[in-house]
Formats: sequence, structure tokens, C-alpha cells
Amino acid sequence: MLNFTLRCLRLYFIQKSRVFFSLLGALITFILYLAFLKDNMASSWPQLPGVNTFLDYWLLGGILAIVGATTSAAGLSQMVADKEKGVLADFLLTDLSYNQMQFGYFLASALISLIMQVLALVLLFTYYALTAGMTLSGLQLLQLLGAMVLSALVWTSFNVLLFGFVTSVTSFGHVMLLLSTSLGFFAGVYLPLGLLPQASRWVIQATPAPYFSSLFRHILLAPTQAAMTQQVPDFMLQQILRHTGVGLDVGFLTSASQEVLILLGFGLLFLILMPILGKFSRKLALHSL
Repeated sequence: MLNFTLRCLRLYFIQKSRVFFSLLGALITFILYLAFLKDNMASSWPQLPGVNTFLDYWLLGGILAIVGATTSAAGLSQMVADKEKGVLADFLLTDLSYNQMQFGYFLASALISLIMQVLALVLLFTYYALTAGMTLSGLQLLQLLGAMVLSALVWTSFNVLLFGFVTSVTSFGHVMLLLSTSLGFFAGVYLPLGLLPQASRWVIQATPAPYFSSLFRHILLAPTQAAMTQQVPDFMLQQILRHTGVGLDVGFLTSASQEVLILLGFGLLFLILMPILGKFSRKLALHSL
């Protein structure tokens, strides 16, 4: 099974176009932020000290949330390609079982997601360190790594469920496009959650995306937020955090630890559903051979 997992990893990384397109959603978000979003948002809080620094960390948190989901999904493209080409039939003639192959796809996709999140953090942090003097402490880096591992596992569980019913590369591309496009909204990057109607916020908060975005932002903004409490009235700071999705309004403003628990709940739900829905996706996969 290790060789099967390594095969999936190798096939993902040797296709440069696949790697690029899995990061395309995050790249588009970054360009839109620099071109339009940052100035518009900064102008809304001219009295906020260090508003540009706040927004840079805020964006980085949102992009990491997007990358975790899209790269995990892209990592499962090989699973769909194997179904379409009938490669699964060849592997079933070996000592690999169907469940072992599914776990191999899961492990490869989770590793791809983790690697690409780390890469995105290194690239964006380097850019901001050089242009805006961004800094991160050792504790923040460890917390970010833990959040990235959780993101890789939760999103891969979700994507295995989603793409388990996709049997062609063409259909995979359509679903991937929809996922990449919608994540910018669900992660609260294209539009701050505070600007959305209450019904829309509840729909978005029924998915892991805003919680991951908020968790990353809690970690990245911790020193900035602590400094702002000395300069900004508490009611105003809470209003800004609620408006920008640093903490989710579920009757109260969620903390980072509460978001971790919520995300663990999502992960547990997806893991419970995997063997149930997996029976149907297995029939579909084997029927298409």
C-alpha cells in the first residue's frame, strides 16, 4: 500500500499543470486582494491602527483555508482517472484490496494538502516579510502546522466522499471548478462574512470552510489582536472581528479552541459517512470498469 500511495504522490507532482491549477484559486484570491479588496477594506476602518498589517494576516489565513481544500481535492484526481481508465481492475488483481486502495488515495491526498499548505505559507510569508515586515513566532508556526494537519485530514475526508461518486475526469474538472470558485466565498475572503445576510452566513457556517479560515486567522492575528486591545475600544474590536470572520457568530463569537472542536466534529462526521457512502461509490466504481 505504501508503493500505491507513493505512486499517487509521484503522479501528482510530476504534472506541473495539476499542481498549478490546484493553487489557482488561491492565486486568484491573492491577486484580487492586492488589486481591489485590500484598499476597499482598509478604507472602511481608517481609524484602526495597523489596519494593513491586520488585513495581510487576515488574507493569509483565508488563503491557507482555501489551499487546504483545493489541493486535497486535486490530489484525488488520480483516483478519478484510475476509475475512468479501468486501472482499478488491474490493481484488484494484485494483493491490494479496494479498501486499501481507498486508504492509499486518502493518505496521498492528505499529504498533498499538507505539503501544498506549507508551500503556500512559505511563499506568502516570504512575500509579506520582504514587502511589509511580516513576522511569525515559533509558537505560531507550530500552531499553524497543527491546523494544517487538521485541515488536510478533514478536507480529504470530505473530498473522498464528494469525489467517490465522480467517475470521469471531465466531471471531476467541473466539480473542481465549482469547489474552487465557491471556497473564496465560503472562507470569507471575497466578501467578509459580516456583509452577508444571516441566512447565507448560516449556510456557510454549516461547512468546515469558515471555521478553518477563522482558526488560521486566530493564530496569525494573535499578537496583532493583543496589541489592538490597548488602542481600540473592546466593543469596536469585537465588531471588527465579527465582521471579518475572525471568530464565527453562532450566538457568541467562537474562539480558536472552540473552532478546533467544531472541526473535529466535522471530521468525525465525514469518517462515519465514509464507510456508509463508500459502499455505493465502490459499486459505482467497479460497475464503470
